[in-house]
Amino acid sequence: MVDYFAGIDAGSVTTKSVIIADDRKVLGRGLVQTGISGAKASKQALDMA
Repeated sequence: MVDYFAGIDAGSVTTKSVIIADDRKVLGRGLVQTGISGAKASKQALDMA
């Protein structure tokens, strides 16, 4: 069984996300402008990853 982990970095200008497997392989990345809503940007970046 493989475990997956997601990380989100929501800054004032950009929000970045990454999804990795337990073997540290990067499976996806996302980058969006944060704008007014950090929560919305976080979801968008995670959806991109």
